[in-house]
Amino acid sequence: MGKRILIEFFDEENLNNCVSQMHYNYDKVYCLRSESQKSIYEIELTFNALKVFNTEKLNLEYSFVEVKNDSTAEITERISEIVNDEDSFDIDITGGPEPFSYAAGVFVREKKPGNVRVHRFDFDKRVFRVMYPDYKTVCDKPLRFFTVNKLIRLQASSIKNKYDDSGTSYKPDLDKDGLRENVIKLWKIAKKYPDEWKSFLTLPKGSESNLIGNNHCSPGDIIKLFPNNKDSRFKPLLDELVNGGLIKLKSRCRQYVIYSLNIPEYQDYLFKKSGTAFEMYSYHTALSTGRFVDCSVGVKLDWDGVIKNNSVEVDNEIDLILSDGFRLFCVSCKDCDIDKQFLYEIASLTRWYGGEYAKPVILSTVTASPAIKKRAEESEIILIDNIAGISDAEFKKQISGLLRD
Repeated sequence: MGKRILIEFFDEENLNNCVSQMHYNYDKVYCLRSESQKSIYEIELTFNALKVFNTEKLNLEYSFVEVKNDSTAEITERISEIVNDEDSFDIDITGGPEPFSYAAGVFVREKKPGNVRVHRFDFDKRVFRVMYPDYKTVCDKPLRFFTVNKLIRLQASSIKNKYDDSGTSYKPDLDKDGLRENVIKLWKIAKKYPDEWKSFLTLPKGSESNLIGNNHCSPGDIIKLFPNNKDSRFKPLLDELVNGGLIKLKSRCRQYVIYSLNIPEYQDYLFKKSGTAFEMYSYHTALSTGRFVDCSVGVKLDWDGVIKNNSVEVDNEIDLILSDGFRLFCVSCKDCDIDKQFLYEIASLTRWYGGEYAKPVILSTVTASPAIKKRAEESEIILIDNIAGISDAEFKKQISGLLRD
């Protein structure tokens, strides 16, 4: 039995170069590229990264074939030199310069080979469209999926933080130490008292010198000073945090409150930024749908990553990144009014780190204005708003709806 060989037309979008190998096992890959495309060095790095992903095929052989010009005749000739009678060949026309796809059509029309299949992948429907020998749709299941990390690596970038400053992974285990319960409880409180929650976290911290009478601090105690000696605004919020078992209240007066966190020490990041509870709740909801191959939260990214070697280092952070195995959903979680700058930022980050097929998403706790909704639609940004006003079940349904059946 002969070998199964893939003929790939190199594309600037690296996922197009990989999709056939995600579905089928090949003995060898020929990569045809135009002289005007990326350097052979960058192409080799891309395919070396791909070989790392295909751990069971580390010895897969890659051969790079350069086409000096984009003429149909030369491209057809290069294909003819590769195809033989003993082996079977797949010609993948997903992506790649248009003359290459046209040349593949010319080749099969002229040669009418019986051992060649020409196909392209439809990322929206997740099927192969076979163009030769017969036009048909093939729904072969993939042999391998891409995680968040692998899809980001394909775009020449990398995840920078395995753990953040609190020692928390960007894939936190929600089943550890009651984290899931704490996240849900805190989100419900933050949703009920959004303004008080934001204000409480920004209150200035006090010290022993601020205390009155016999009050004193123990290790782990936190002092927050109330503005203008007005504590009444925060009383319902503090009562909810105490009743939820999230904090222990030691003392409260008009001037300040003394409390300690009643959660594992490493979970204190939940009380550092007002939006963290919403981000973690969204992460929990995405995982609970069971529809995503991979989910990551609070992802810090290296702009250059491991493939490109630019001298200027640029770092970014995306609140939530989801993978359906083929593409990324880059999500910005906002607990405030949405403006045009937010739309621009998530669109730019998604394009750079996720590539051509990635989807930008904004999750907002508040209702967006009609103008913002219109701009998001025009920019092909998925906007889910008023999350603080809907049920957990409805939010889960909307997150699940990011993947259209």
